[in-house]
Amino acid sequence: MARTMKTAGFSVPVPVFERVQALAQRDGISPTAVIRQLVQLALPLAEMGHGIDITRLIVLAEKFDLQLDTLLAKLAPDEVKDLHVVAQRRAAKHHGA
Repeated sequence: MARTMKTAGFSVPVPVFERVQALAQRDGISPTAVIRQLVQLALPLAEMGHGIDITRLIVLAEKFDLQLDTLLAKLAPDEVKDLHVVAQRRAAKHHGA
């Protein structure tokens, strides 16, 4: 049976490894799983030639969230209160979050 994973060894600066360990502990997963998730997120962007500007991504996500909240509050105020529950269910279903 063929393996679906390849083992590789990497060196990172101690502060980076400590951050990875902190994420692993916070999320209840291994440091290896944290690295795997980070690579899965960043690799497609790098392959397309995009830099990864985390601050810009966060600002865009927050802006989108605020714009959507504003629209929903005006157009469907009765549905806004449960929207986060629906979003969490969809994230769990489609993204394993």
